[in-house]
Amino acid sequence: MCLETLVGRGVAEFEYTYDFGDNWQHRVVIEHVGVAYPDVDYSLYLDGERAAPPEDVGDPPGFFDFIEAMANSRHPAHKDMIRWYGRPFNPRDFGESAVATTVRDIAAKRKVAMLAFERSRQTR
Repeated sequence: MCLETLVGRGVAEFEYTYDFGDNWQHRVVIEHVGVAYPDVDYSLYLDGERAAPPEDVGDPPGFFDFIEAMANSRHPAHKDMIRWYGRPFNPRDFGESAVATTVRDIAAKRKVAMLAFERSRQTR
């Protein structure tokens, strides 16, 4: 189901589960629905914070154990976690510039596709 359908039905908040095996539950709150401006290339990156858990880190308590071990060089699992993950992990660094670039790239590709679609409709 798309967000447009949910908003149309008056839904302002919902939950979904990512990775049913590890049971990562998320609550999504639709804070604002604005007008889509034709001269804006969507999708837009607005803001973000905190890194996502690495794949296969386990359930939420497993992620907290991972963060604790990564943050403390004296933790018994620290070296194993560095080896497993491949580098240090900072939960505050989510790679904001890379995220912003990726979203801009998606918007550019979407714009090209939309323009091609519009041209295909005009030639009929």
